[in-house]
Amino acid sequence: MGCRVLVTPATRRLGGVVLLFCSLLVNISRGQETADPGRSESPQIESRVMELIHQLGAPRRAERAAAELELFNLGPSALDYFPPPDLVTDIAARESMLRVRLNLEHRLAKDSLKARSVTLSGTLTIKQVVTELAQQTGNRLDLSSLDAAILRRSITINWDQLSFWNGLRELRQEGVELAQESTGIAKIIPIDAGSDNMGHPSPSNVAATGPFQTRVVSLTWRGPEAENGDRVLRVVLHLECEPRLRPLYADYRDRDVQVTTTSGEARPYNPLASRQPEFRAGRDVELTLDVLVPQASAAKSMDLSGSWDVVLAALPIPISFSHLNDTFPQSRRRGGVTVALDRIETYVTGDASVVPETGTETSPKSNRRDQSVVAPATTAIVRLTARYDTGGPPFESHRVAMLHRQLYLEPMGTGGRINSDSSRSVSQGDGAFTLEYRFDKLPPDWREGTLVYEAATAIIRTKVEVFFKDLPLPGDEVAQKKLPVRPEVD
Repeated sequence: MGCRVLVTPATRRLGGVVLLFCSLLVNISRGQETADPGRSESPQIESRVMELIHQLGAPRRAERAAAELELFNLGPSALDYFPPPDLVTDIAARESMLRVRLNLEHRLAKDSLKARSVTLSGTLTIKQVVTELAQQTGNRLDLSSLDAAILRRSITINWDQLSFWNGLRELRQEGVELAQESTGIAKIIPIDAGSDNMGHPSPSNVAATGPFQTRVVSLTWRGPEAENGDRVLRVVLHLECEPRLRPLYADYRDRDVQVTTTSGEARPYNPLASRQPEFRAGRDVELTLDVLVPQASAAKSMDLSGSWDVVLAALPIPISFSHLNDTFPQSRRRGGVTVALDRIETYVTGDASVVPETGTETSPKSNRRDQSVVAPATTAIVRLTARYDTGGPPFESHRVAMLHRQLYLEPMGTGGRINSDSSRSVSQGDGAFTLEYRFDKLPPDWREGTLVYEAATAIIRTKVEVFFKDLPLPGDEVAQKKLPVRPEVD
């Protein structure tokens, strides 16, 4: 827990006495609140943050400006030591501190949207290549769907700052590809030898932009051709992002996408249509739009260009609760959020439960393929309260369930993850909410595991731009088949 600094006109005059008192407060509070194992400790940074926040309330403007600049220059590692705003009673100091926090979080969020790359060369096994790809890009990849023969297969590569998506395209030539489960885990799976995806490292219907990849899934005529030759064409796109990110929803209008065919420029069927489809747990979403193609019977191919916004919950901070047999509530504070595990209610259902195998991630309700232990099941209702230092749009009623549903259990010794089956809002306000999460069919030793809440500390919006050329239109034998799309694992 960071230093609780009380900045007032009186404490300005006390100088070093205040800092000593703050240090005592820190030591006392750490004895009362369970330490968060995920938080880094640096006494030097903590001490300097205490001094600078005190200086934010200095009487001279130059001193305040210098303190704000140095706080920002300390970088994101200082964020863990910022005190809650209500403990900084000097209004100017509190506003300066919040301004620095927002600027640091914004910088971190922007950095997280850069495409991750990998540098790797030599003759390596598929397992070694995928493991290195995951480690260098920060994307967790599951290999449990590949048999031993595939994992041991050797390939020769020479990757120099290759992006995550281009690395996956290279691996597609070796017969494996990415599939994002509905539970949120990214699996590397074998490609069927007869699949359209086999051996095509860079198909024309795929475009990568930063951490995002877009695929044209299908082009379909809707209804007959009109008397003037116009015909409605439905375009379906599949948008996904690197597994390390947490996208929330896409935001676009039909008129943001331009389609040009060999018979002329198409126009949006409904130019005022505005869409905000939510990303699924597998971090992907389907985008659709209808366009009017002139002289459709003469159109053989099309180019597509355009852009849409993606809203993401950036900088997720994992906040862990590992003492599930202790008394409640239990409190943790990291970054700008305080989370309390209020209570856990349990009852035995008498049904069977599934313990995930090592290295897998599964929802106990939806995935039965990773079964290893069958035992009497327990249902748990977990109540959790989160208080953020800042409020705003992320806490509007229609956004709360979308933004704050990330609570899961990591069973001891399995390396896996059990996602909550459902959640409901109990209460909410600006910057705070209480939710209940339901876990069905938990294993008998679930209390030995760790509950993890992922707190989204920044909501950011980024633009994804794409361009596709010479896509075949229906009527062509190739286009009548559905264009290949990355498979999903149930």
